[in-house]
Amino acid sequence: MKSVIMTDTFQALILMISIIAVMAIGNNMVGGFNNVYETNSKSGRLEFFIMNPSPTVRHTFWSVVIGGTFYWATMFCSNQASIQKYMSVETISQARSALWTASLGLILIFSINFYTGAIVYEQYQNCDPLASKEITAADELLPAYVMKIQGHLHGIPGLFVSGIFAASLGTVASAMNSLAAVSMKDLLEAMCGINIPSHKGATISKWLSLFFGLLSFALVFIVEQLGSVLEVALTFNGITGGITLGLFSLGMFYPWANSKGALTGGIIGFLVVGWMGFGAQIASATGYNSAIVMPISVTNCSCNVTQMSLHSSDEEAPWWFYRISYLWYSAIGCILTFIIGVTISFITGPNNAAELNEQLISPPVKTLLDSLSPKLRAKLNLSVKSKEPISVRTISSGLVDSGVEKTGIDNYGLQMENEVSNNMA
Repeated sequence: MKSVIMTDTFQALILMISIIAVMAIGNNMVGGFNNVYETNSKSGRLEFFIMNPSPTVRHTFWSVVIGGTFYWATMFCSNQASIQKYMSVETISQARSALWTASLGLILIFSINFYTGAIVYEQYQNCDPLASKEITAADELLPAYVMKIQGHLHGIPGLFVSGIFAASLGTVASAMNSLAAVSMKDLLEAMCGINIPSHKGATISKWLSLFFGLLSFALVFIVEQLGSVLEVALTFNGITGGITLGLFSLGMFYPWANSKGALTGGIIGFLVVGWMGFGAQIASATGYNSAIVMPISVTNCSCNVTQMSLHSSDEEAPWWFYRISYLWYSAIGCILTFIIGVTISFITGPNNAAELNEQLISPPVKTLLDSLSPKLRAKLNLSVKSKEPISVRTISSGLVDSGVEKTGIDNYGLQMENEVSNNMA
């Protein structure tokens, strides 16, 4: 974990330097902020509040704010790679500080990327490289801009490539580490019942990381046949992240949830949102473009290309189910998983809430339940008092065997505090 965090920090620094350099040089080349703003504003590309309520419109105020809230909640609240970082610090306040730092960093990176996109349009407003066939995909636009417009500046092409590798490797390193940890702890040990000694855990984790790395490399050849890389990534994150957030929410906000409800809700939610997402990607691979492209110009291009305005017509559009914006996937998956989980738990016999540690319930829900009358609490199996809270602390020397089937240890070097005292006794 320490090595992953150190490399992520270094790669984030390289990424920030590269994107800031490209933005600053590009801004200077086109004459500054005023020119960039005026050109993009006249072309209608600065649309901040599209209030269309239709979920089939790719980007609207509602999809970005509501759908985006669910998406980033999945990334920060129920994503293994993020939680892994929170659990590696010693206190809750440190975890909150890390979360705020990450949020502000993302806001800065996205702001720089948005402005860089506006700079690229200012540069190519009269000769679109995609329409003139200089590039074959929209994902190639920024690399083509850097190499053609800024490529004569020594060091900039290399710095840009370094930023690309830093961004990709930083994400991959965290993902591989998280996949290996979850596979070893939850699949091999919990589901398969394989007892993995602590001295072999690191070796098995490395082999699992290698396996997932090779699998990811193989999937590259499939992803390149789909739509935009960014949209594909957000689509897959939305499909899986929404289900995970729904399961977390089910456990925190509904004390009577049982395993049948959680499993059924997760499976149905994944099938529905997966059907929606994969169907949209197949439609994109066959030529349908869900994004309404603004008018483009090729008047200053050296080749003979007709000016055009690209858009998706109703005749070419696939079924509306496949046209739902990818920003809604997380929200749909989360809500569907939660509702089905609650329903199935109620039908199959709700969990006995009196046996549940109340520290596992969301504080607002716990406050609401505590405000109920004693008679109603007893009827809902909520008459039990709060159990003693369980706190955790980090073990600097790594994993420690608690002697209680390792129930007090997780795969991040954390151990339950009450069991630490037992070991010391």
